[in-house]
Amino acid sequence: MERKSHSKCVLCRREGKKLFLKGDKCNSPKCPMVNRNSVPGVHGKTSSRRLTDYGERFRAKQQCKRIYGLRENTFKKYFQVAQKSSSNTGDMLLVLLEKRLDNTVFASSLFPSRAMAKQIVSHGLVRVNGKKVNIPSYQVKMGDVITFKIGKKLEKRVEDFMSAKKTFVATASEHVYYDKDKKELRVLRDPDVSNVKQTVDAKLIVEFYSR
Repeated sequence: MERKSHSKCVLCRREGKKLFLKGDKCNSPKCPMVNRNSVPGVHGKTSSRRLTDYGERFRAKQQCKRIYGLRENTFKKYFQVAQKSSSNTGDMLLVLLEKRLDNTVFASSLFPSRAMAKQIVSHGLVRVNGKKVNIPSYQVKMGDVITFKIGKKLEKRVEDFMSAKKTFVATASEHVYYDKDKKELRVLRDPDVSNVKQTVDAKLIVEFYSR
């Protein structure tokens, strides 16, 4: 089983870039990438970041996998599905990842991180078209209506985050619309992954799995 017990910030340091895994902390002076921008380990500060062609492809795959919080087997299955599509494999891979329920919830900008959005789904606090769905990998469709059944404490936390929200990561949120009055999230269309591609090099991921 591929389970990680270390801090998410270590993953950013390993990749040499901010993956925005901790929400607002990633944009604050407390972010380890500000004062500890080196590879983890005793030789981190003297370690070279020069990579071979294979290393660049591997790191691109690792970065994408860690951004979406997926294990290797799960991530590879998404690639295999995208590969069978008639569309561009890299673009389809990102579309499939963005259409996951947890990532759709995150695209609403109601929650500070993908990890929290995934937790909200896993705890059964999300309804899709009126039915409880607690599977983060559930693929949403155009026209789906998503609502939340959260307690007052969590609702206040969400409201506080919304009132003090800062733009800390680019998300393809144009494909969803959150109605504040009805407190429901609507899926308007398939996600536009152009913003995601600024962070994730899908071409290198395709080359890695196609080698």
